[in-house]
Amino acid sequence: MEYGYAILMFAFAVLMWIYALCLRSGDYGLVLRGHATSPKDKKAYARYVGKLVALVAIAPFLSALVSLIGPFSIMILVAVAVLIIGIVAFLIIGIKCFDDGQNDEE
Repeated sequence: MEYGYAILMFAFAVLMWIYALCLRSGDYGLVLRGHATSPKDKKAYARYVGKLVALVAIAPFLSALVSLIGPFSIMILVAVAVLIIGIVAFLIIGIKCFDDGQNDEE
């Protein structure tokens, strides 16, 4: 069961990347309604959200790798910290990197 966390995080990262690829096709209908705005170019907005989801999916992947490095009882805490810090960091990076192009379209 010590590999359960790693398997779950790998699966979650893969599912996020699949969702990001679907969004990259420009299908605005896949954007969650709670986060959807009314952009002028819906296809470009869906691609933007897809890029952001793909970037954030790196965090659970890295967390899974970290959980496999050493003893489970110690590394699980480090892996959860990597997950939380990674999600926040990748969201900030993604918003700063991709926001420039998004503002140009408005």
